[in-house]
Amino acid sequence: MSAASPMSMLNGALDKVAGYLDKQLIIIVLFPSLVFWSALLALVSNHVGWSVVGEWWNGLRGEQQAILSVGVAAAAVFFASVLSVQIGALTRLYEGYWGRAGRWLAVVGTSVQRKRHARLHPDTDDRDYEFRYRNYPRHQDDLLPTRLGNILLAAELYPSEDGRYGIDAVFFWPRLYAVLPETMRNSLREARSSLDLMLITSWLSVLFTFVAAIFLAFTGTGTWRPWCLAVGGAGFVALTAYQGAIRAAVTYGELVRTAFDLYRNKLLIQLGYASPTSLVEEQKIWRNLGQQLYRRAASDPTALRYGNASDKQTEDHEHA
Repeated sequence: MSAASPMSMLNGALDKVAGYLDKQLIIIVLFPSLVFWSALLALVSNHVGWSVVGEWWNGLRGEQQAILSVGVAAAAVFFASVLSVQIGALTRLYEGYWGRAGRWLAVVGTSVQRKRHARLHPDTDDRDYEFRYRNYPRHQDDLLPTRLGNILLAAELYPSEDGRYGIDAVFFWPRLYAVLPETMRNSLREARSSLDLMLITSWLSVLFTFVAAIFLAFTGTGTWRPWCLAVGGAGFVALTAYQGAIRAAVTYGELVRTAFDLYRNKLLIQLGYASPTSLVEEQKIWRNLGQQLYRRAASDPTALRYGNASDKQTEDHEHA
């Protein structure tokens, strides 16, 4: 009986492991991780020689091949699990929150974004207004160093902007999400999953480019062409995935705005307070409610009027 190929045994091990994993984890993290490690393995094999790798694999006993395949599958799942925990940090990295170490780069990036922001004329051009609405915060002082960061920040600041609701989106978002209907949650999850997938793909491509460049510097001259192709290809994938992340962020940001537009009153009623009768009253309610929940003391307690049971029943009936 001929020995099984390393890829077939690895696929079998992964099929068993995948049955225990969340579908989203497989699509968003595990699959890009497998492509990343497979590409590295292919490059190393190309450098060593595919015939040498094949001879080494065929020289292993069946149980050794099985153990190695399971070990590789477990390592891939562990890597994907660790990476999934870091999605939030990865998003902040792409948004431009670089701390002290990247302060100088943040200054340069923010300067570029300010120049792009200044070229827009939203008061006279409807296209510029729409572009700024979806891609930039209203005020230049709020700008971040990256386009992705500004798209997400624009959605975050939307409920609290002058002339809107006065809602602190960061503080109230977990509470609002809890009262959203399942259809809205699904839409948000799908949009966020697309964003996370593109960011992970972009980051792994950047990492692959860096690793491949190091190999290019320290390997023999006879292998420079495939390494250069690998570096260029990975760089192209990284940029393409980042552009995909930008498009996904626009969709996700618009859904976040929609959630506040449509369901903020439901949250207010669920918290036990009466619905406002005017925009000015609503702004006062959200400002004082945020103070009450966060600091346990509102600056104007009279702005918070408790709702009655009929308001709650009507809201529950409308969203049943």
